[in-house]
Amino acid sequence: MDVEVWDGAPPPQDPGDWDEQAEADFESTSGQVAVWSMHTGRMDDVITLADAGGSWRVRVSCVGRAEAAALSEGEGTGVGVERYLIEFWPADA
Repeated sequence: MDVEVWDGAPPPQDPGDWDEQAEADFESTSGQVAVWSMHTGRMDDVITLADAGGSWRVRVSCVGRAEAAALSEGEGTGVGVERYLIEFWPADA
């Protein structure tokens, strides 16, 4: 899982590189966010978006979900097959 914080809107990701993409509004009251993984729980580092709270946009892109699900149905765990990119930028950018 990769997390990026941008000063402005990041360039669009190539949809062909990802199975799914979604964007949403995000409100941070502290200027920080913790990211959680279904497999490993909370990431050790807290992501600092800004010195204070504010409104953000977030885009999550993922690939490998179908392969991970197929492995989980068999004898594998699917861990490490999925890849995520989470991008934050100020909502007013």
